[in-house]
Amino acid sequence: MKIYITIPLLALIITSANADSLYFSKLEQATIDAKLLEKTAEKLQEYKATQPIKFPSFHQPNKPLIEIERFCTLCHNKLAHQENVAVRSFLNAHSRFISCETCHFIPKNTNLIYRWLQNDASIENEENSHLQPHPAAHLSPFSQGMPVVLSPEHPFFQKIKTKWKDLSNSEQIQLTAKIHAPLKEKGISCKSCHDPNQKMLELARIGASKKQQQAIEQNKIAHLLDKDKKTIRLIDLLE
Repeated sequence: MKIYITIPLLALIITSANADSLYFSKLEQATIDAKLLEKTAEKLQEYKATQPIKFPSFHQPNKPLIEIERFCTLCHNKLAHQENVAVRSFLNAHSRFISCETCHFIPKNTNLIYRWLQNDASIENEENSHLQPHPAAHLSPFSQGMPVVLSPEHPFFQKIKTKWKDLSNSEQIQLTAKIHAPLKEKGISCKSCHDPNQKMLELARIGASKKQQQAIEQNKIAHLLDKDKKTIRLIDLLE
């Protein structure tokens, strides 16, 4: 079994940031053992050797897309879901208006609420035809009134952004294990939000009209994907 030795620089990077985010607090508290480090090393090596799939736009955008800095996309492709051909397009469509942590940060015994987040501030949205109050806003988890996600101004965000390439392979492995330890790799199921009995999202509070609430909770594509269907036929959507 491979043994990874803790590097002082790793501790320096972790402890230099202010623990003002629930995600960051969980990251600091995470326990990393040899088995997890070995698994992380394999995944990191595979990631570095894999060229991201590029999906060209079918339609020419009529205005520039807003570039948003997010902690996850410092390393991950903006279209991060690529492995599962059946669901990747549907999941990647969500990334335009939902934070990664909304689906992948599900700490036990913790009550989270979900609100629109823009520039590290919560937005109380009113009903509108697009639901998303601003192209830069993302539906994100909050804990005790504070965003769970790390803002670009957060010291840890900046250290990963500016110093990652200078770290040794062993340091990158340890840091990758720490960063992902509080996260759920597979994410939540589609029915966590797309179901009439869902309790996760306060849809009216985030500005969804009655029609939009019904469209979200009764989304047929989400229901079909939750059945682990390998393919979706057009007729399935009409039933």
